[in-house]
Amino acid sequence: MLAAGVITLLARRRREQQRRRRPGQRVPMPAPAAAAVEANLRSTADPISVEQVDIALRALAQSCADSSTPLPVVRAARLTGDQFDLYLAEPADLPAPWVGTADTSVWTLPVEAVADLPSDLADTPAPYPALVTIGHDLEDGHVFLDLEYLGALAIAGDPQTTREVLAAVAIELATSSWADDLQVTVVGAYPELEDALQTGRLRYLPSVGRILEELSSRAAQDRAALAADGSPDLQHARVSGAASDAWTPEIVLLAGALTDRQRNQLQTLVDDLPRVAIAAVTSGSAVGEWTLDLTESDDLAVLNPIGLQIYPQRIDATAYGHILDMVSLTDDDYVDVETDEDAPAEPTLADVATIEPAEEPVEAAGAAEEPVEAAGAAEEPVEAAGAAEEPVEGLATVEGLPLPAPLIKVLGPVEMDNAAGKVESTKKARLLEYAAYLALNPGSSHTSIDDAIWPNRRSEDNLNTRNTATSKLRTWLGKNLDGEDYLPRHQAGNGYGFLPAVRTDVEQWHELIDGAPLRASSENLEAALRLVRGRPFEGHHPRYYGWSEPIAQRLISEIVDAAYELSRRRLMEGRWRAAESAIVIGLSIEPAQERLWRLRILAAHESRNAAAEREAVDRLLTITEELECDLEPETEQLLGALKTPDADFNDLLTNAL
Repeated sequence: MLAAGVITLLARRRREQQRRRRPGQRVPMPAPAAAAVEANLRSTADPISVEQVDIALRALAQSCADSSTPLPVVRAARLTGDQFDLYLAEPADLPAPWVGTADTSVWTLPVEAVADLPSDLADTPAPYPALVTIGHDLEDGHVFLDLEYLGALAIAGDPQTTREVLAAVAIELATSSWADDLQVTVVGAYPELEDALQTGRLRYLPSVGRILEELSSRAAQDRAALAADGSPDLQHARVSGAASDAWTPEIVLLAGALTDRQRNQLQTLVDDLPRVAIAAVTSGSAVGEWTLDLTESDDLAVLNPIGLQIYPQRIDATAYGHILDMVSLTDDDYVDVETDEDAPAEPTLADVATIEPAEEPVEAAGAAEEPVEAAGAAEEPVEAAGAAEEPVEGLATVEGLPLPAPLIKVLGPVEMDNAAGKVESTKKARLLEYAAYLALNPGSSHTSIDDAIWPNRRSEDNLNTRNTATSKLRTWLGKNLDGEDYLPRHQAGNGYGFLPAVRTDVEQWHELIDGAPLRASSENLEAALRLVRGRPFEGHHPRYYGWSEPIAQRLISEIVDAAYELSRRRLMEGRWRAAESAIVIGLSIEPAQERLWRLRILAAHESRNAAAEREAVDRLLTITEELECDLEPETEQLLGALKTPDADFNDLLTNAL
């Protein structure tokens, strides 16, 4: 859950970077050590389960609101691959599809039942925003505690280990998707976390100071608000919509020791009834009955008073530093691959004054009539198919004609063309990832392969897994016309890799663009954009392709730049349909790229297509509204010019470009 929160945060921040990026710039990516941590987080993250838990909890709250039933008080939860369990503070009846157990305070939701729950729950307040992972049990079930219910949780152990647990709690709460809003105050540790994550949920205080007095004052105000609205407790208030100012939880993470006076203050704060949305996680100083005891083992902890053994969730100092590094890069300066000198000068009024619409058939929006040689896969001469009188299994021939060498495509959903062999349908997804990794990382060692494709397996398990996968992949690709395996068997000292004839669409892209879309010829830009079928590595399992993020981000930048540059050129030539075709490809990759939207609006305006112009403006405004971001100044200028009755193309083009 923590990993999913961090990866979701990274994805959102990088998309914002891509939206703000100028042509010729690239999004900076983490150094190798931090990139390895990110890849591990991606292989660990389970956004599907996060979404399922969020839907399950909000649907329960909505059901209670619809039936005017009190929201059950939750003390803990547990998630496995099959079910989500709620452990209630007192017996209650939960609505279907929740299933009761012999213990009336324990209810189960089968994972497959989540699909039957309503998913349009954005307006339903999160009922348990302080629910946080504390670790996983001996049966690999993820254990959550509701800190609001507990009031206080003490982490007992050596200072380094307790800080690692506090770091995990802080980062998960700061990125949790099932908390609409909360305040996490970290006292005495991790001062850099607030500025690094920038989620609006974290604040740092160097010492306890007056925080306990502030919390006591807030608790009194919240209890008064609950009483004024006739709500007996926080759960009733959340269901009924009463005392909304009292909903936002405040969780205090205390890394240092407490004095006796401070401990007594905190004890009173969390014990008084009715309970309010305040909780504390302390390091060493026990407050209340709940303690995560780390003193008995380096790996196992005991959750008291229930005596549950768990492997606690922790973030060590090294991983913590790398997480900060990768998140902080989303605020850094861009990497300039192509400078302003590489980009054509922006058109002036004189440049565009004589532009006339060009004659172009509808097909002209596509590509050059003759394919660029570099874009094609390597072909073997037809004569080479001559051959064998009897067909050989796995040989690259079809009805006596040569089958082109395998082509691995990642500019969209990952696919492989021209494989001569067969593969089990259940193995195809992982073998495709393995093939893509080998093709994009030729000469990889077995260690790098294992870390990329099977990062969560024990090293002793990987040898057999890798050998089996390599054999199946070799069979799937088949042999060339000389009978050689496209994935050679003997590669001692050279790492793993395919024969040179096995290519990728990324190679084809690079041959056409050479890393510089702004300088590529228009014919090559057209041919390159024909290769794009969607967002790079689109549609894969959330835990696969963790290694591909740096490649994907670079390709996204280049594709958007290629689409922008080609559409800009076609617009200057008066070829509005061709400009639109290129723009559509760029927006399919980065829908919030305003520079492309400005060109699309211009193309529709100058082609005198008022309906398309209105649609483009509306869609741009909808996207930016959903992102809750301001329009760029150039976009504001363009939209303002469109409202002027005598606005002409020269003014619009100047504003857009």
